[in-house]
Amino acid sequence: MALADRLPFPLDSGYSVRVFHLIREIASRIDTTLVVFHPDDSNGVLDEFRSAVGGRLSVVTVPPPRRYSPLRLALGVLSRRPIQAWNTRSRAFEKALKRVVREDGCDIGVAFCTFMFPYLERVSSELYTVVDTQNIDSVVMQRYVPRLHGPHRRAYARLTARKLEGFERKIFRRANQVWVCSKEERSQLRRRDLLSDVRVIPNGVNVQSFAREPRTSPAKGRLLFFGNLDYFPNVDAVQYLLSEIFPQVRSAHPDAELHIVGRGGAALAQLGAGREGVRFVGAVPDIYAAIAEAEVVVVPLRVGGGTRLKILETLAVGRPVVSTSIGAEGLAVTAGKDLLIEDDPAAFASAVVQMLEDGGLGERIGINGQRRVREAFDWAVIGDEIADQLGPVLWEQRQTAAHR
Repeated sequence: MALADRLPFPLDSGYSVRVFHLIREIASRIDTTLVVFHPDDSNGVLDEFRSAVGGRLSVVTVPPPRRYSPLRLALGVLSRRPIQAWNTRSRAFEKALKRVVREDGCDIGVAFCTFMFPYLERVSSELYTVVDTQNIDSVVMQRYVPRLHGPHRRAYARLTARKLEGFERKIFRRANQVWVCSKEERSQLRRRDLLSDVRVIPNGVNVQSFAREPRTSPAKGRLLFFGNLDYFPNVDAVQYLLSEIFPQVRSAHPDAELHIVGRGGAALAQLGAGREGVRFVGAVPDIYAAIAEAEVVVVPLRVGGGTRLKILETLAVGRPVVSTSIGAEGLAVTAGKDLLIEDDPAAFASAVVQMLEDGGLGERIGINGQRRVREAFDWAVIGDEIADQLGPVLWEQRQTAAHR
């Protein structure tokens, strides 16, 4: 049984890509029921999701609760739990879960986000429980603080970060397994002296989909940033890119143009309006084409957690990446070989210009990165790792149940 706070489809965010592929890999090997918050499906997205996942998957939907209601906001301030935990509380969801456990006899429960984990404990004491983190929310919130404007917002973010850390500490100690995206995040949790079994389930990429042939030739001088433009780390990255990095690139390479791709971002589009060489493209049906047409993909993230699917997808296409350290955090790639990493804005701009002016460098970086992704980050390989971990657990759970 799997739990999610929203349907991971369409694949228009890092959360959706990770959760979709993990569910697909699990459901291809084990009978799986997904219980998920999802509204009335009038546009057929749920059917598309079922078809895309395939395998042995059943889906049970529950109407989403009203998030950030006045009551939930008050509880987020006055109680020990963070607002995110109150936003996922739903009696209807718990009732649906109990029915699934009663009728399907589930052995393993996987919560695809920390805030969904308490449901697993409330519906059954016999489930083997797993929580997939995507990122360590308290660490991400702590990184938000210096980027926020106004003392009240920063104070609220600090308070929320402390609550998140306390909430995570309780959840991670009670789960049988905790899945994180990288060795760095595993080290962060171990430094907190948690007792749980923390395992690295890395982010991946559908290599077959992204490593297509023949490749589109890149547009000369084109840079690309892509992602959900309503997500704070991406918003901050675009602001940083527009204000401190791209002007330096443009000064050294006047023909450079920057394409910004992703849903949302109305305020960012206004910020970029009138800037020469900057184009806000909006959402695109196939990110592969946008990556393939770029000469360099830039990832100037200063906030965030987990690992960046945008980097893996770019490397799978064979395009070179220039990133910050936080942008490439947690990825088992080599700076200077698989991609370039710079944190100073002038050094970042210089690395981009070097890529634009030295085609051989960009090609070498792209080839190396693509080889690395094919070796270590294919979702099918990650699915085999999950099966190796959950298979013995499933066998043991069923043996125990048979002897009760």
